[in-house]
Amino acid sequence: MQRAALAAALAGAAACLALAYLSSTGRLPPLLSVAISLVTPLVGAVVLTWRTRSRWLVLLAVVALAVAAAFHLDELARHVSALWFVQHAGVHALLAIVFGRTLLPGEVPLATRIARAVLPSMPPEVVRYSRSVTVAWTVYFIAMTTLSVVLFFGASTAAWSAFATLVSGPLVGVMFALEFALRRRVLPASHCASIAETVAGFRRLMRAPAAHSTLPARQPHG
Repeated sequence: MQRAALAAALAGAAACLALAYLSSTGRLPPLLSVAISLVTPLVGAVVLTWRTRSRWLVLLAVVALAVAAAFHLDELARHVSALWFVQHAGVHALLAIVFGRTLLPGEVPLATRIARAVLPSMPPEVVRYSRSVTVAWTVYFIAMTTLSVVLFFGASTAAWSAFATLVSGPLVGVMFALEFALRRRVLPASHCASIAETVAGFRRLMRAPAAHSTLPARQPHG
């Protein structure tokens, strides 16, 4: 049963990547390409923030963007590749900021916050490791943003599309797998959360209202 579910998930992911590639290279009807390029970020924004206090503000913004897109479908259809580029580079740049800002002095690294949502009691070596994970993801997202910009303006649309849809997407899975393998190697088993537990910790962190979160927004001084 688990193998069938995994196979179905992989097939679905492959189909989504193929659709994204065909859409970003202009090989699908223009209006369909626009719809595909907009659905993922808009729906994703709603899903990620639905259990947060800002969900209605995000939902309002999504509806406003959808309405604006509906009034400019012809123009968007003529610039589908640029639409995909803004989405790809923008999302990676935003994630770089989200991870990177938690590395500032006095802040709690994002990976540390996620880890504490799973393992409230962490020895110093786990705290140091989680900070290194935050650094790694920040560097990764900066690299993806830079490559996206360089390829979009310096290479063909097909080359950029192949990178943005067929390469950078699976690379996220590779990053997770490599980090998990390293985690199991360098951390004690009692403080080595599984990928599923990590995802659950992230979801709990997203659901927790900032004012009532058990995680400190800043590390104590001294």
